[in-house]
Amino acid sequence: MTSRSPARTVVLTCAPILVLPLLLASFVRYGGFCISELGFVSDTELIVAAVAWKAHDIKGVPDIPEPPRARHPQDDMDIEAFIRDHPGCCRIVATDLFTGKWVQLVYEQKPYYESFYVALIKMNACGRKVAFMGEPITADQMRQFTRP
Repeated sequence: MTSRSPARTVVLTCAPILVLPLLLASFVRYGGFCISELGFVSDTELIVAAVAWKAHDIKGVPDIPEPPRARHPQDDMDIEAFIRDHPGCCRIVATDLFTGKWVQLVYEQKPYYESFYVALIKMNACGRKVAFMGEPITADQMRQFTRP
Protein backbone atom coordinates (compact mmCIF):
# COMPACT_ATOMS: atom_id res chain seq x y z
CA MET A 1 0.00 0.00 0.00
CA THR A 2 1.37 3.38 -0.96
CA SER A 3 1.06 6.28 1.34
CA ARG A 4 0.40 9.76 0.06
CA SER A 5 2.53 12.64 1.08
CA PRO A 6 0.78 15.18 3.31
CA ALA A 7 1.22 17.89 0.66
CA ARG A 8 -0.48 15.78 -2.00
CA THR A 9 -3.37 15.00 0.36
CA VAL A 10 -3.85 18.69 1.07
CA VAL A 11 -3.84 19.53 -2.65
CA LEU A 12 -6.32 16.77 -3.50
CA THR A 13 -8.58 17.82 -0.64
CA CYS A 14 -8.44 21.56 -1.29
CA ALA A 15 -8.62 21.51 -5.11
CA PRO A 16 -12.40 20.99 -5.31
CA ILE A 17 -12.96 23.53 -2.56
CA LEU A 18 -10.99 26.12 -4.54
CA VAL A 19 -12.11 25.24 -8.06
CA LEU A 20 -15.89 25.06 -7.53
CA PRO A 21 -16.25 28.66 -6.31
CA LEU A 22 -14.12 29.85 -9.25
CA LEU A 23 -16.36 28.00 -11.70
CA LEU A 24 -19.48 29.42 -10.03
CA ALA A 25 -18.02 32.94 -10.03
CA SER A 26 -17.17 32.73 -13.73
CA PHE A 27 -20.73 31.59 -14.54
CA VAL A 28 -22.18 34.44 -12.51
CA ARG A 29 -19.80 36.97 -14.07
CA TYR A 30 -19.96 35.76 -17.67
CA GLY A 31 -23.30 33.96 -17.82
CA GLY A 32 -25.37 37.13 -18.03
CA PHE A 33 -26.03 37.45 -14.30
CA CYS A 34 -25.85 41.00 -12.95
CA ILE A 35 -24.28 40.87 -9.51
CA SER A 36 -25.21 44.43 -8.51
CA GLU A 37 -28.88 43.82 -9.42
CA LEU A 38 -28.83 40.20 -8.17
CA GLY A 39 -30.58 38.99 -11.28
CA PHE A 40 -30.68 38.86 -15.05
CA VAL A 41 -31.40 41.94 -17.17
CA SER A 42 -33.72 41.23 -20.11
CA ASP A 43 -32.92 42.07 -23.73
CA THR A 44 -35.69 44.68 -23.64
CA GLU A 45 -34.08 46.32 -20.61
CA LEU A 46 -30.70 46.32 -22.39
CA ILE A 47 -32.26 48.00 -25.44
CA VAL A 48 -33.99 50.62 -23.25
CA ALA A 49 -30.67 51.31 -21.49
CA ALA A 50 -28.87 51.67 -24.85
CA VAL A 51 -31.50 54.12 -26.14
CA ALA A 52 -31.28 56.05 -22.87
CA TRP A 53 -27.51 56.31 -23.30
CA LYS A 54 -27.93 57.75 -26.84
CA ALA A 55 -31.06 59.81 -26.04
CA HIS A 56 -29.18 63.09 -26.46
CA ASP A 57 -28.75 62.22 -30.18
CA ILE A 58 -32.06 60.55 -31.08
CA LYS A 59 -34.84 62.65 -32.59
CA GLY A 60 -38.08 61.96 -30.75
CA VAL A 61 -36.46 60.98 -27.44
CA PRO A 62 -36.01 63.63 -24.75
CA ASP A 63 -32.57 64.05 -23.21
CA ILE A 64 -32.13 61.70 -20.28
CA PRO A 65 -29.79 62.38 -17.36
CA GLU A 66 -26.75 60.24 -16.66
CA PRO A 67 -26.14 57.95 -14.88
CA PRO A 68 -29.02 55.55 -15.56
CA ARG A 69 -29.99 55.59 -11.87
CA ALA A 70 -30.99 59.25 -12.35
CA ARG A 71 -33.67 58.28 -14.89
CA HIS A 72 -37.27 58.93 -14.04
CA PRO A 73 -39.95 56.30 -14.88
CA GLN A 74 -41.33 58.76 -17.46
CA ASP A 75 -38.00 58.52 -19.31
CA ASP A 76 -38.46 54.78 -19.79
CA MET A 77 -42.04 55.33 -20.98
CA ASP A 78 -40.73 57.86 -23.56
CA ILE A 79 -38.11 55.35 -24.73
CA GLU A 80 -40.61 52.49 -24.91
CA ALA A 81 -42.94 54.72 -26.97
CA PHE A 82 -40.05 55.55 -29.31
CA ILE A 83 -39.22 51.85 -29.76
CA ARG A 84 -42.90 51.01 -30.36
CA ASP A 85 -43.32 53.87 -32.87
CA HIS A 86 -40.12 52.95 -34.76
CA PRO A 87 -40.24 49.20 -35.43
CA GLY A 88 -36.89 47.78 -36.46
CA CYS A 89 -34.97 50.64 -34.84
CA CYS A 90 -33.49 48.70 -32.00
CA ARG A 91 -32.38 45.11 -31.59
CA ILE A 92 -29.79 42.79 -30.11
CA VAL A 93 -27.48 41.83 -32.98
CA ALA A 94 -24.77 39.81 -31.23
CA THR A 95 -24.00 38.22 -27.90
CA ASP A 96 -20.52 37.90 -26.49
CA LEU A 97 -20.66 35.24 -23.79
CA PHE A 98 -17.93 36.88 -21.76
CA THR A 99 -18.66 40.59 -21.90
CA GLY A 100 -22.24 41.34 -22.90
CA LYS A 101 -24.54 42.00 -25.84
CA TRP A 102 -24.35 44.35 -28.81
CA VAL A 103 -27.42 46.52 -29.32
CA GLN A 104 -27.99 48.08 -32.74
CA LEU A 105 -29.82 51.39 -32.89
CA VAL A 106 -30.86 52.96 -36.18
CA TYR A 107 -32.37 56.40 -35.85
CA GLU A 108 -32.87 59.91 -37.17
CA GLN A 109 -30.64 62.32 -35.32
CA LYS A 110 -31.62 65.57 -33.66
CA PRO A 111 -31.33 68.58 -36.00
CA TYR A 112 -27.81 69.63 -35.05
CA TYR A 113 -26.32 66.37 -36.41
CA GLU A 114 -26.29 64.63 -39.78
CA SER A 115 -29.62 63.05 -40.69
CA PHE A 116 -29.48 59.32 -39.91
CA TYR A 117 -27.19 57.17 -37.80
CA VAL A 118 -26.50 53.52 -36.98
CA ALA A 119 -24.95 52.80 -33.59
CA LEU A 120 -23.65 49.59 -32.08
CA ILE A 121 -23.53 49.73 -28.30
CA LYS A 122 -22.08 46.92 -26.24
CA MET A 123 -23.99 46.54 -22.98
CA ASN A 124 -22.80 44.49 -20.00
CA ALA A 125 -24.99 42.10 -18.01
CA CYS A 126 -26.18 44.98 -15.80
CA GLY A 127 -27.26 47.21 -18.69
CA ARG A 128 -24.29 49.57 -18.68
CA LYS A 129 -22.43 50.68 -21.79
CA VAL A 130 -19.09 48.91 -22.31
CA ALA A 131 -18.24 49.99 -25.86
CA PHE A 132 -19.70 52.05 -28.68
CA MET A 133 -19.22 52.54 -32.40
CA GLY A 134 -21.37 54.10 -35.07
CA GLU A 135 -21.55 56.02 -38.31
CA PRO A 136 -23.85 58.28 -40.28
CA ILE A 137 -26.02 56.55 -42.89
CA THR A 138 -28.29 57.64 -45.73
CA ALA A 139 -32.10 57.50 -45.72
CA ASP A 140 -31.96 54.49 -48.08
CA GLN A 141 -29.60 52.66 -45.73
CA MET A 142 -31.90 53.45 -42.81
CA ARG A 143 -34.86 51.91 -44.64
CA GLN A 144 -32.79 48.77 -45.26
CA PHE A 145 -31.76 48.53 -41.61
CA THR A 146 -35.28 48.98 -40.28
CA ARG A 147 -36.98 46.58 -42.69
CA PRO A 148 -38.80 43.84 -40.72
